[in-house]
Amino acid sequence: MPQVFLSWSGEQSRLIADALKQWLPRVFQGLRVWMSEHDIQAGERWRHTLYKQLETSNLGIVCLTPENLDSLWLVFEAGALSKAVNESRVIPYRFELKSTDIGPPLAQFQSVGADEKGTKSLIESIHAAINSPIPSSELPETFEVWWPHLEKFLSKITHRIDTDRRSEREILEEILALVRRTGSREIQTTIGRILAIPNVHSMTVKRVFKGGFTGEISIQVIVHRKMPLADVPDGERIPDMIYGMPIKVVEVRNIRKQKSP
Repeated sequence: MPQVFLSWSGEQSRLIADALKQWLPRVFQGLRVWMSEHDIQAGERWRHTLYKQLETSNLGIVCLTPENLDSLWLVFEAGALSKAVNESRVIPYRFELKSTDIGPPLAQFQSVGADEKGTKSLIESIHAAINSPIPSSELPETFEVWWPHLEKFLSKITHRIDTDRRSEREILEEILALVRRTGSREIQTTIGRILAIPNVHSMTVKRVFKGGFTGEISIQVIVHRKMPLADVPDGERIPDMIYGMPIKVVEVRNIRKQKSP
């Protein structure tokens, strides 16, 4: 049975995912739509269930809103989905956002808006991904019948922008929580290896804002001295990316200059 995986984070995103979970099976009969809010039962092995669903999904929808653009959880699930399915079948669904509001790594995926045009494009992608028995010629009419139902639900979701930007500490705490929740040895090993390098002073989070939204979240590795790659000892090279976020290397003395009046 074909399956669509819904990725969400935050209250607005949860409501959108919940609406899609109820709506999509009406458009495509027999389609299974998986959402953690409903489909992980009490007592289940959470991580095992999540990974299994990621691996068996035909397409993933990432429900993006202004309040979750810097969610590491969405980055994690989108990355896992892109490994499990064709990358073109990971689709960010933008609620009250323009495509330019989305920064890397989610910007690498072709997104659609949570409006009539964008949702129609989403339906066409699902139709192709699951090899739906609905003839392509009948898809526009099917969409016209069911779109008003979803539109009505989406219109009831509170349109608001959370002006409280998360602190670097909060984002770092989410990284740690995510590591514990997923049990990813790869993330733990990479962070530990970087911090163990003698030339590394510390790690922090750097955010770039575009149009009031977080355009990019990167890991900033602060080193005692920046060196040409040719001079970096074997085993001490800092990776370009970690956990889907680019790494920027900055010297300690540069940080001090930035802080001085």
